[in-house]
Amino acid sequence: MKKLPGLFFLTFVLITVLLSGCNSASTPSPAVYKPVKVIAEWNKTLPEGIAFGFGSAWVPGHRDPRNTIRIDPNTNQVTATIDSTGSLAISILVAGDYVWVAGQNDDMSKIDPKTNMIVARVTGTHTFLAYAFGSIWSTTSEGEGRLDRIDPETAKIVTSIDLGTGHPENLNPIVATANALGVLNPDGTELIKIDPTTNAIVSKTLYTGLIKQAKLQTAQPQGKGTDFVWLVTTDPDNPQDCGLLQIDPSMTKGLAFWPVGVDCNPPTVTEKSIWLSGNAQIDRFNIAANKIDATYQVQNGASAVGIGFGSVWVLYEEPGIIQRLDITP
Repeated sequence: MKKLPGLFFLTFVLITVLLSGCNSASTPSPAVYKPVKVIAEWNKTLPEGIAFGFGSAWVPGHRDPRNTIRIDPNTNQVTATIDSTGSLAISILVAGDYVWVAGQNDDMSKIDPKTNMIVARVTGTHTFLAYAFGSIWSTTSEGEGRLDRIDPETAKIVTSIDLGTGHPENLNPIVATANALGVLNPDGTELIKIDPTTNAIVSKTLYTGLIKQAKLQTAQPQGKGTDFVWLVTTDPDNPQDCGLLQIDPSMTKGLAFWPVGVDCNPPTVTEKSIWLSGNAQIDRFNIAANKIDATYQVQNGASAVGIGFGSVWVLYEEPGIIQRLDITP
């Protein structure tokens, strides 16, 4: 996974503490590792995304061969290879009856899991994917940067929203809650909120402002992890370190901020936990306890975490490896 400026993807070395403690700058404590067993391992050129659905794990490759593999979690065997799913694929999404693969250098692919065939393509170069408010949403790296809204049935772009990010190589992850949609703009270090009813930008909020708000909070937010927006970004008070920022569902207020070390990879969010990865370890942040409750030592180069079929899956971008670990999420 590419390191996103000022951010994310989006994962993952954590630490510490009660909410009041996280408001002060602190250095992560030395990790105490829990044992890790590798259930299965696969080779895939530059894996950058993983999705789970239709009884399978799906992983596209970022570079040649331009294909997506389908893994049976019962046998841990690759049961299908779907060719020509896109060059420089960054993300993959299971939504409705189909699997979607975004190609940064090629058209997006819509895959029918019943036949393992590409049944439609979405024109243009696309980066990140999300499903919300009955639509597929995908950011692009064309021109000034856009957010395309796509009809999942017809695979047609319904509308295209200019994000004004100012650079054709921007990689803008998408976040969604029950009533809001947002784009994380790493170059502008801001959260761009979209009204899905009007398809208009309604606000742009700097991360620094959200972090400042979060550090002033004393009450612990209540709810599931998926109720909130989560971002791993540079701590403005300690620029050499990253922190995990919790943002309210309306995407207007910073709620909490915890130091997580030096890697600003994007987080993987579940109802109970936030999973973080960085270099040679992954961490599980317990939302109810407001702290990391487990740290696991893995291979160097861990760049993303996936949660599916009762296991933790780790992607290693540079080594080109996918591992399924014997860890209960």
